Amino acid sequence: MNKNLFGLLIILLLAISCKENTKTADPILNQTIQKEASFKRAFSDGDFNFQLEYNNRLDTSYFDVFYKGKKVSRQGFSGKVEDEFLTDLNNDKKNELYIVVKNSDRSSVFGYLFDNGKSIPIKREEFRDLSQVKSSKYKVENNQLVEQFKAPLKGGEMGYKEWRYNLVEREGEFVLLPQGWKPHELAQMTGQYAAQGDQKTGYYNVMLLNRKKGGIWNVSIKTKRKRDKKVLCDFSGDGYFVDKNLMVPMNKINSKLKGSLKIQFLDLMAIVYTIDQADSKEMTSFCSGNGSIAGNFLKTEI
Repeated sequence: MNKNLFGLLIILLLAISCKENTKTADPILNQTIQKEASFKRAFSDGDFNFQLEYNNRLDTSYFDVFYKGKKVSRQGFSGKVEDEFLTDLNNDKKNELYIVVKNSDRSSVFGYLFDNGKSIPIKREEFRDLSQVKSSKYKVENNQLVEQFKAPLKGGEMGYKEWRYNLVEREGEFVLLPQGWKPHELAQMTGQYAAQGDQKTGYYNVMLLNRKKGGIWNVSIKTKRKRDKKVLCDFSGDGYFVDKNLMVPMNKINSKLKGSLKIQFLDLMAIVYTIDQADSKEMTSFCSGNGSIAGNFLKTEI
């Protein structure tokens, strides 16, 4: 065979081989890159097993829940899972799971409770303009979910702020409610308060605030007659903080009542009134005309 012809055949075979390799190399390379960028991890808590999966190509995360080996739910999130943690915020001896997902330039947290083989989502109430919140990070501290984030400060410059959330049960649902007070500030609010009441009728009020488990507070207000301190009206109900105000639904005490007490704290004073002014008469009708549970209460135990 002519050497030149033999050389041409070799070059032709190499070209065909390279072309075939080119067809198969890119898909394999792409799969390898995708596999490295995506991930899947599993963990468990008692009879529940969890699996988190991130699809890099779709920029979507998936959360699967298994109970005793059987899949009971699947959730999808837009974005990538940054972190997850099991904790018991409401002290009911059952862990909740919180998943932190980053989508675009901000992170969000999703919470779940697990009971009787079911996955129950935890709602979250917001009172902020989330478009101003950047680069959130989450942690658990003193049975509260703490969010640290970048946001504009009073002067306009960017800085770090902190919001705390309590997990409370409200009307059969579990909700993360923003808590405007730090733990040591909340500790100072427990105790006894007193209001002078109506001078003409000779009534005065005593209020006692006690913190219970799971972010719940008990509010006890007694209307007493001044001359003999006889209790004429006795109100006791459980409530929860929303930002810096303590909310107490009155229909839990009396189904005929529609309003909710709102207790606002200013230094050593607690101002008790209803959220809706139209419901203000209920604070008097609750006592059947023997005074009112509304008033400006000053703390008597410091």
